[in-house]
Amino acid sequence: FDFFRLGQSYNRIEFIYEITDICLEKNSKKLFKHLKKIDGLRDIHTIFFQQFQTLFVRNLPIEQATLLWDAFLRDGTVVMIRACVAVLLLLETKIMQTEFSGELMRLLMPMYKGIDVCQKVNEVVVPKRCIIML
Repeated sequence: FDFFRLGQSYNRIEFIYEITDICLEKNSKKLFKHLKKIDGLRDIHTIFFQQFQTLFVRNLPIEQATLLWDAFLRDGTVVMIRACVAVLLLLETKIMQTEFSGELMRLLMPMYKGIDVCQKVNEVVVPKRCIIML
């Protein structure tokens, strides 16, 4: 829950982004390399910062958002990291077609329709060393 603490340090937020990047690379090296190539990781962090702050309520149907909230209350920040990576994996085909980072904003900002983020969250691998660091 430390991401939501008042007075959260910038270093801690950057640390969470680094863990998100590690998890993305672990789950899809190809997608991670593509995002690095188009300088899209910074945009991904901006988008996910907003989604972390709203616990995905702006981008997921309420049924999926409430399931994520339940898991978040049970397991903490790692659920939000898994959700971010799950979204990227579910949209991987479309993301791989992007040629510059600005296209990511148009792809990732609206409501996610037709994808089941909650189902994919459980498939996202988070290295044990990352869980320990959280």
